[in-house]
Amino acid sequence: MRNKFIKPFLAMLLLVSMGASADTLRVAAAANLRFVLPELIREYEHSSHHKINVTYGASGNLATQIIHGAPYDVFFSANPLFIDILMEQQKHRGQRINYAHSEIVLFANQYSSLNLDNQLQGLKQAIEQNQLEKFAIANPKHAPYGKLAQHLLMEADIWQTIQPQLLLAESASQTLQFA
Repeated sequence: MRNKFIKPFLAMLLLVSMGASADTLRVAAAANLRFVLPELIREYEHSSHHKINVTYGASGNLATQIIHGAPYDVFFSANPLFIDILMEQQKHRGQRINYAHSEIVLFANQYSSLNLDNQLQGLKQAIEQNQLEKFAIANPKHAPYGKLAQHLLMEADIWQTIQPQLLLAESASQTLQFA
């Protein structure tokens, strides 16, 4: 699986770095990439004359930084909407590239009695039986995974009832830390 991403990633960064004037490529990356980018960056730095400096964060926060002048050479967003916004405001150079596909997951630690299911029935039951202490999602205001989680919880008709247990993380990565 790893090899599937290395060549396209290296090719994309090589093209971008050809237009960069410095030896260090400045990358803004969605927090959920924190677990895959380091290995790809090592490969890239090994095969090129460029270094990469990565700032991880919620895609919405990073897009806002770019709008206000943050000097990134590349932006890896978890949500294409933020790329659209940057393009509308002419805060880009080059073309948009769809680089990955992701999915949202529901997970609990190994000691949890929560029944995990696609319809969120186990979550509903845990709320009804007052067995759910905390439930973390990324902040829907600026994190794509949080927006999707909110949508799914609303669709399952538990968004309002889960509010007392809800913890909002700044990003998908921080949500994982909360868990």
